[in-house]
Amino acid sequence: MVAAPGSSQVYNNCGYYLLGRVVAHLRGKNRPIDAYQAALFDPLGIHRIRRAASLISAQPNDEARYQDPNIPVGASEMTPDRPLVPSEYGTEQIEIMEGGGGLTGALTDIARLVAILIDQKDNPALKRATITSMLSDGAALTAAGMGRAGYGFDALVNQGGGNFYGQKGGSLASSGNVLQLNGQWGFALCWGGKATAATSWYPDYLTVMNIAKNVAWEAADLFPQFGVPSL
Repeated sequence: MVAAPGSSQVYNNCGYYLLGRVVAHLRGKNRPIDAYQAALFDPLGIHRIRRAASLISAQPNDEARYQDPNIPVGASEMTPDRPLVPSEYGTEQIEIMEGGGGLTGALTDIARLVAILIDQKDNPALKRATITSMLSDGAALTAAGMGRAGYGFDALVNQGGGNFYGQKGGSLASSGNVLQLNGQWGFALCWGGKATAATSWYPDYLTVMNIAKNVAWEAADLFPQFGVPSL
């Protein structure tokens, strides 16, 4: 070991891969995605977060494509003869990484996860007390200066009164994404190509958050317009 357990944190996708396997085992499923679907996604009406596919030939018709402007290629990890393939399409086997970057999802369904993190009520998948405990533990890690907050976030802050700030981003040369919550507000963004911003590698999008806060949103739940039932 390089440090006593709980004393430090290191970026570690393998740890999330292992966590996914543990979740599958505890739920009696062969694959993590099946455990997620039964315990989290189905109760929330989420049906467009799924296991990603490595090969271009296996991409669903409605899947967005990676767009690296440099058009890099690499040796395929998916076949014995290892032909050259476009980056992100066989240069690694993402099917096995359901706990650490091996899922894709519709933006509306990702927003559904943001919604349950800011909603003060219980939801069909998780009690509010469970979410509060999870986010509070992550915020304590951020406050202790231990880097990423855990629970999939890059940072968490307990704002008091059951409200939290949280941020998670991802930046590849071929795609970018971020989700953020701030008290009773939250959003998710995904785009093709590399994310650029002057503030940091995984920046806050304060302008987007301020626009969201200043929009005169309707009182109605808009999720049903996108095939997702009301919370």
